[in-house]
This record gives sequence, C-alpha cells and structure tokens, in this order.
Amino acid sequence: MKRPHVLFPLAFLSACGPAENKDPITMSIVGKDLALANPNKGPLSPPAKLLGNALAQGLVAFDSNGQVEPALAERWIVTSDGLSYIFRIREATWSDGRPVASAEVAQSLRTQMMAGSGNPLRGLFTSVAAVIPMTGQVVEIRLRTPEPNFLQLLAHPEMAVTRSGLGSGPYRVHSRKDNVLRLRLAPEPGELPPEAGEEAAIQTRDVRIRSERAAQAAARFVATGSQYLSGGTFTDLPIANAANPNTTEFELDPALGLFGLLAMQSDSIIADREVRSAMSMAIERESLLQRFGVRDWRTANSVLPLQMDSATPPAIIGTLQQPYRERLLRARSLLAGKSLEDAAPVRVALPGGPGARLLFAKLAADWRAIGIKAIRVGLTQKADLRLIDEIAPYSSGLWYVRRLSCGQGALCSEEVESAVREAMSSPDLVSRGAAIAKADAALTVSQNFIPLALPLRWSLVSPELTGWKPSAFANHPLRHLRPSK
Repeated sequence: MKRPHVLFPLAFLSACGPAENKDPITMSIVGKDLALANPNKGPLSPPAKLLGNALAQGLVAFDSNGQVEPALAERWIVTSDGLSYIFRIREATWSDGRPVASAEVAQSLRTQMMAGSGNPLRGLFTSVAAVIPMTGQVVEIRLRTPEPNFLQLLAHPEMAVTRSGLGSGPYRVHSRKDNVLRLRLAPEPGELPPEAGEEAAIQTRDVRIRSERAAQAAARFVATGSQYLSGGTFTDLPIANAANPNTTEFELDPALGLFGLLAMQSDSIIADREVRSAMSMAIERESLLQRFGVRDWRTANSVLPLQMDSATPPAIIGTLQQPYRERLLRARSLLAGKSLEDAAPVRVALPGGPGARLLFAKLAADWRAIGIKAIRVGLTQKADLRLIDEIAPYSSGLWYVRRLSCGQGALCSEEVESAVREAMSSPDLVSRGAAIAKADAALTVSQNFIPLALPLRWSLVSPELTGWKPSAFANHPLRHLRPSK
C-alpha cells in the first residue's frame, strides 16, 4: 500500500450556507469502550483520547496541522524570561450549563500535575512551580525553568480541563444508539436556540462515532459505511491492506517518537552489551518495513529522530549505516565464543495483532542468522526485550532520554541516568541541551535500546471529507472535520 502525495483534509462546516449533504459525519475509531475516561487514573485508549479532545478541551489544543491553537483559553502571553504563562479563559460553560471559572481550571490542572496522579504526562511537568487562579478569568502557570514546548504538553487530551468529570466541549453528547455516539457542537454561551429550518445545517456538524476492531472498521469503511477510520497502528496495518482501500484513501502520519526494543533487567544473554549490539546489527530494517507495504515508513538508526533541543545532532549507531552483509559478519564476530547454543531464548514482549506477528517473524529470522533464538511473549509478561511504540508528546529530546532511562524494570546505565538527572535540573536551555546530548550519546553506546523505525499511525480518509492533515502528534481533532460538499 502506498501513501498518496495528495492529502485529503477534515474540518468543520463553514457558516457560509447549508451543505448539500445533510447527514452527519460517520467515523470509526480502532479500540474499545467509547467513553470519556479520567486521565489521572492512567493512560488513555485511542477512543478515550478522541472523546477527551471532543468533550473536555484543555487550555489549548492541536489544530489539524499539529500546531497549538486556542481552546478553553482564548489567548495567552509568555513572559520574556519564559517562566510564566498567563492564560485568559474564554466565556464557556460546563456540560451541565454552569459557567467555567478560573479557580476550577487551576484546580483541574493542579490535580493532573500533582505527585501521585496517574496522568501519563505528569512526569513532564516537574518544572511547574505553581498554578494560580486570578481575577478576571485568568490563570497563571509559573515555571522553575523555561519550557519552550510547554504549550504542546498542555494541548494533549490528557490535559483536558474538567470539573467532577464534566468537560466544556467543544462538543456535547447528543445521543447514543447501538454503540454509536453522536456528538454535536456545544452552543456558545448566550447563543439563541436554532430557528426553524436551521436544524439540517446544524446536523451536518454532528459526528457519529463507533469504536470497534480494526477489521470491522476497515470493512465498514471500504463498504462506504463510514467516511473516516482513525487510530490505526502497525499491529492492525495488515488488516487495512487486506481490506484493499484506494491508495488515495490511506493516510500516514509523520509521527515522531520511539519504535524499538528496550532491554530489561535480566539474567539472559541480553545483559551482555555485545549481544545487544549484535542483535541490533542483525535486523534488516528496510526489509522489515517493506513487509508492511508502506512506502513512507522510515527506519531509525538513532534514539533521537531530530536534533530538537539537543546541543548536537542525534547520535547515530554507526554500524547500522553499513551494508547489511557487512553488519551480519560483524555481528557474528561479536558473538564468537559466547556459547549461545545453550542459552535460553530471548523473550520479546509484543502486543497482539497480525502486525506484531509479522514483526516478530522477521526479528526471529534475522536473529537466527546469528545463532540467537527468540520467543514472543505478551506485553504483561516477563521479558528480556520489550517493544516501545510511543509518540513523543512534545518536541524535546528530554522526553526520549527520560523514557529510556532506568525505571519500570529497564536495564540501567549510570552514564545515562547521570545525564538525564543533569538535564532535568539544568537552570537554562543551553546546559539542558548539553545534558540531552550527553544522555543521547550514552544511550547509543550502551545499546540498551534497539531502534527499529519511527512510530506508524495510519488512517483511512474518504474524499467526501476535507480538513485531515498529517500530524507529527497523530492528533486529528473532530472540530476540524467537514463534509466536502
């Protein structure tokens, strides 16, 4: 399957007149449990993220390009030293009709960022010193150190502002029937009820959503039972290929993040750095990605995909730039005399799905070529190598090196840990950049992480819709969806 060069955007119906098509937009999201979830209790599923964006907006949000735009905050200023963000809260109401107050906004943010919160982004807000509600619907967030990408963090659905489980839109739940949730844009405060004849125009802004397995969603889309399928990953990509949509309907996000194997603390052969290095060299990444049939899926030979805020360009694993046959010979040389015949198979933790089976089959075959046996285990089982497939929540190298440092049973490197601690405590951006570069270099030397590719996120988008655009955060807000006619 090839990703087209022509893009088919998704947005809202403009106010220039009633659309010819009076039906609401119909879409599927891959996953289960289409319900608004509390991000402070743990990671959100794709359906919960979608609803979080729709029913409970944050101070800011991502637009269809992945750029930050106003949401609950109508405007903001950043002080010259970068240590204070001051937000003006627009006139808005909770879903029960009560007006949103700045004190409620501040309390919601504090709960998300406080120690003990299960919010998956909580650890990225350690620079926050205080969240202060002020008069005149103003909220100030004070930082200990500058965070140039702070607004990107606030734009994620995990940072949606809520009160007792209620959100402020931009949508409200209109109805639910047969596992289909119908959302309608919330009226603006003081907005008059629609006049006779305006209901049809309002309905065109509705979105009907169902959460379902990828196979059902792809079949429904191809049969024109929906106009949009969202939430696809590498695990279900073979299902999309089998459904055989038009190549002009397949869209791939240029997502940045981590897709590779993290070494865990273990008494297996992967505790040996030379074994990890040989296993990395033995993987034929270009051939691996070709099996998935996506032309623009990029391989990775470094931890950082871009320099971002690091003081130096990404530290490249030099051996991965060599021709594959040379790498294979070098890998075998590293393993000479290590008595691998009696070693237990390397346990590789992967998610379910046909894409994961395809990935493991290729990895196991490449490692057999250097005498290493592997078995596949589930993500919750004890493993020697564990797949990480995550999109970076903001454009900073600090997220990458922190994600791969000690914690959750990962193999530790004191050089990496020291550099990460230095980056987190750096008083300015220059010293932080130098510490990120040091941690990146140490991770490359340790070979604790085996990079494979960039994360893969795909969608099926009908030409009947406009407004969909590729996003580095794979975030496609419903408020920018619109029928093309």
